[in-house]
Amino acid sequence: AGVRVLWGYQPWEQHLRPEGEPAWTTLAKLLNLTGADGFNGDTMDTMPFEFWQAGIQSGHKIVGEMEGGGYPHAKGWPTDKTFNSLNWDTIGWGYYHYGSGPDN
Repeated sequence: AGVRVLWGYQPWEQHLRPEGEPAWTTLAKLLNLTGADGFNGDTMDTMPFEFWQAGIQSGHKIVGEMEGGGYPHAKGWPTDKTFNSLNWDTIGWGYYHYGSGPDN
């Protein structure tokens, strides 16, 4: 009890096994079938609204953990240019860059 599960998702792997539908639809179905909570968006700065919408439509709200933490980046994916995804992208991960000083 209390265990949370995130599936890994790599947006560049769109053609390894095409499912005949958008990735967000397939992912929402798989999360719903397996009871997983959401996905880890490797290399993604923000979570496209289509993922959230697909989760709502499947009856399973999707938790998205984006590598970029939900913050837009000038060089990110086309949908990464605004802070809009902070309305549905609920978690992210942080990078901790340590210096090279004697205390590190």
